[in-house]
Amino acid sequence: MPCTQCGDNPDIHYNLTQYDCNNLRTNKCNPIDATCVYYTGAAFSCLSLGPNKNIEEIFLNIDSLICNITGADYSGYNMACLDTDVAITTQQQFVEKISQYVCNLNTTLTNHIAETEDTTNFQPQIDAIVNPNITTCATVGITSSTNLKDILIAYGTHLCNLYSYTDISGVTWNNSFTVITNPTNVPTGFTEVLRQIGLLKAMIPSSISLPTFDTSTSCLDTKGTATTLFTTVNDIITKVCSLPNITYTDLVWGCLGNPTFQTLTSVTQHLIDSIDNLYQYSYTPNNSQFDLIDNGACNPRTLSIKTSVLEGNGKVFANPTSTVKGTLQEVLVEGTGVSFDYVSDNNKVTINSTTNDGKVAVNNVGVRDYLINKLIGSNANGISLTPNVVSDQVELDISFDDELFVNYILDTIAGNEILSAKFCNLVCGCRPCNP
Repeated sequence: MPCTQCGDNPDIHYNLTQYDCNNLRTNKCNPIDATCVYYTGAAFSCLSLGPNKNIEEIFLNIDSLICNITGADYSGYNMACLDTDVAITTQQQFVEKISQYVCNLNTTLTNHIAETEDTTNFQPQIDAIVNPNITTCATVGITSSTNLKDILIAYGTHLCNLYSYTDISGVTWNNSFTVITNPTNVPTGFTEVLRQIGLLKAMIPSSISLPTFDTSTSCLDTKGTATTLFTTVNDIITKVCSLPNITYTDLVWGCLGNPTFQTLTSVTQHLIDSIDNLYQYSYTPNNSQFDLIDNGACNPRTLSIKTSVLEGNGKVFANPTSTVKGTLQEVLVEGTGVSFDYVSDNNKVTINSTTNDGKVAVNNVGVRDYLINKLIGSNANGISLTPNVVSDQVELDISFDDELFVNYILDTIAGNEILSAKFCNLVCGCRPCNP
């Protein structure tokens, strides 16, 4: 479109369609015509346009698409469980249908919660199932904090153990009498045992009388001088069953340590071994050095050092054969090169060495002397080494006799084939060698 007003003259109009695109000026009164601006970017996926279209064509195509928009097509949507008796063709119908479904679901859930009793008790009931808070005997190992899974595992393990204890499949039943059918469980096993006892009883003559026992001074319930075998055995069974079931690992063993055994014999042996060790490592105090004071029944005795041992005001013997005690200052004697200082620290003795004359020895048996006297010079193969004292230090002077040194080197090379070969190669590298 042309610019309708420009500058101070409102009557000046410009019609851009009269200009060549290559000669247009770009200002507010002479804008570039849309037909002269071309888009060369990526293709538009929704516009039916080919490449190199001008801006006017692009905007006209977009305008046509906007005018043709009539709403989303919901015919291909999966409505799942929505009530679609009335077809959904608009966005409003779709949103309202979803909103109504959510409202109905919320109302149904609210009514369900209100109509269900004790809903709030579900979690405590579930917790009570997972952690039933039960306690059994120590053998099973279930405590109040054991969860349901571990309880079932523990009971399952002990049921398996119980089954192994009551499994009679390996019993040989016909050791004494012929068995018609081997028992397969405990009740049938008892039945077979009672049958064989009956057979055994039938074989005993009626004239034989069973022995009697004098239980008048025993701990059995039935007292008598002629108690029958039947009564005595029953009393013994009752007495044995009434004995306490001692679990030795539940006892507090202290320094002895918890035993891993379960029998009375093993426990008794453990106690005997501990008492034997205690007896072996016990000691008898020296009565001349210690007093053993009795503190009464159930109280440990006191072992005290005799007061006579502590007498002497800090005096000691110089050695095991000494007969007279003295203080350190009295029993210590300064040797060669050693002095004692009893003054610097009133509670200590300082041992000082007085041997510091600067002399040295070449080994642990050598005679000590000054360093210059322990070094000697040497002269070998043209090299001389002479020790001298320079400014309170020992200096080693080295000198060479060139002729003797060179002769030594040449003699050494001549007597060694490898060194001779190296020397010849070195010489040949400096000048040509004669063949």
